[in-house]
Amino acid sequence: MAELTVERFEQSMESFAKIVKEGFDTIDREFGLLRKEMHEEFQRVDHRIDKLSEHVDVFIQLHQKLDMRL
Repeated sequence: MAELTVERFEQSMESFAKIVKEGFDTIDREFGLLRKEMHEEFQRVDHRIDKLSEHVDVFIQLHQKLDMRL
């Protein structure tokens, strides 16, 4: 078994740090894509809610006009 020296320990720690950083970088990229997809989906939902709100407003106005005629 190889003897653990300061140099070998430092090399091992540098290798470990590099692996951990690569893992975090990968996760950051994946979260970035997920965040972008979620933002786009929220924009679609907001648009649909706005359209629904417009239809409800028109429906209410129509009924108000009908009530006034009666």
